Amino acid sequence: MDIVEGTRGKTILLAGAEALSRCELLLDPRHTGVNNLSEFLFLMQLGAIQWQQIARFAGVRLRDFRSDFGNPVYASFYYIRETFPVDRPLSSYAIDDRLTILSEVRLCGSTVIDGQHLLCGEDTPAERYETAGVEEFERCGWLPSVRMSSVFVQKQSGPDQLKVVFPANVDLDRFPRVDSRPETYELAQRARAEGRFPRPVTAAMSPFGPASFSYRYEINPDRDINGVGLVYFANYVAFLDMAERDLLRRARTAEERIDRRSLVEREIAYFGNARSTDTLQIEVEAFRVEEDRKVPEDVDTVYFEYRVRRESDGRLICVSRATKSLPE
Repeated sequence: MDIVEGTRGKTILLAGAEALSRCELLLDPRHTGVNNLSEFLFLMQLGAIQWQQIARFAGVRLRDFRSDFGNPVYASFYYIRETFPVDRPLSSYAIDDRLTILSEVRLCGSTVIDGQHLLCGEDTPAERYETAGVEEFERCGWLPSVRMSSVFVQKQSGPDQLKVVFPANVDLDRFPRVDSRPETYELAQRARAEGRFPRPVTAAMSPFGPASFSYRYEINPDRDINGVGLVYFANYVAFLDMAERDLLRRARTAEERIDRRSLVEREIAYFGNARSTDTLQIEVEAFRVEEDRKVPEDVDTVYFEYRVRRESDGRLICVSRATKSLPE
């Protein structure tokens, strides 16, 4: 089997499972934040795993992808879904935990790279799932899973103007593939048209905090921009968390309680990017979920909706929803 060194941990490409990789990860301070495993740092790790897979199948370094005219082409995520068991949210994972991440990446149609990532802890042997396909990953509801769909883009006049292209110097037949685009494409397009993802149909919800709230964030070029001049996809989650924290403060939620909130589920769709000199307007709504989600009585379940717009032209560039536990 082949071995590729990852940015944090070692990624092993499993023999007999062409599209599947296994990454062993020991959590340390680089992966954690105020409440154990940090969401945006975790997404950075998964993004690196998926990009390593893309480069392996392409046989071309990511920095060498080119269009027909020789212009640089970059892998860019347009949809992400994170799902954690209600009784094992994101914050359940802490420093010194050993994790195994099983990942499968496929080319869907001729433009979309779709990745599935399954998170196995020390109490969940990864060997049980090494032969699982994408559909089985979807059914592993008792394990955390992350779906990440990406396309290749080329910058036009700037990072706020992107065009979807597939690298001309990459052979499509090198990828494990399916003929059609994944359903994540339609989910993202629907979220863009409606300005939000569909709300849970079975949950009774009541407003939590201000009915209408907007947070202004000035992009920090030294922290938020990646090596190709784009706002890094995982940083958007950090922006959403900043806005969400401010909303909870205005709802008179204790700071210690805000620190202990933890992700159960998130969907996020990206429709564009921004210049390093731009400012983002982040709209947030929050609702208390009244249904029984098998959580302790001293834990609230809060549902958040977010919309991110570029201040320069008012364009909607990101929509997200998240369900989080909020302990007393």
